[in-house]
Amino acid sequence: PAIVFADDLESGAAGWTHGAANGSADGWTLGAEANSGTHAWLAPAPASGAPNDAWLVSPTIALPADLATLSLKFWNAQNLKSGDAGICNDGALVEISADGGNWIALANVLTDPFDGTVSGAFGNPLAGRAAWCGDPSSYTHSVVDVQAYAGASARFRFRVGHDRFPHRPGTNWAIDDIRVTGCSP
Repeated sequence: PAIVFADDLESGAAGWTHGAANGSADGWTLGAEANSGTHAWLAPAPASGAPNDAWLVSPTIALPADLATLSLKFWNAQNLKSGDAGICNDGALVEISADGGNWIALANVLTDPFDGTVSGAFGNPLAGRAAWCGDPSSYTHSVVDVQAYAGASARFRFRVGHDRFPHRPGTNWAIDDIRVTGCSP
């Protein structure tokens, strides 16, 4: 395998951006709840009372056209609030932009599949989308197929949406040890 991009987050936030949409709270920080080393990106629970939509964006990564099985790989820990079976009250997902602006949800998760669909009943901005949610989990290795974007320069967006009701306390989503890999044909 060829490593196209690797960031264990131990050298700081260089090239990463984060924010929130429509008056939401941007709580993303580099903190010590890491999978390895001492740093990971952490998204805490926002205050209840209003829906929240916060995101973390990678640096631009050139995805080589001459590599096969291109994959985004990362470790993530989840502490998101679920609803009934297969329903997410709060949820997290990954998107890609290969044209400098339009974001497309990455749905071909090869490991650690999504838990359900985000509910629209309580204002979550990710309503109707497949996402991770449910019972708290320790760090899990997620692998997402990005072969369809070979030859593009892309950015990845880790996005977490919350409904307007109270959330699980503490860090709701942690991201660490991000890689993009591929194989020589």
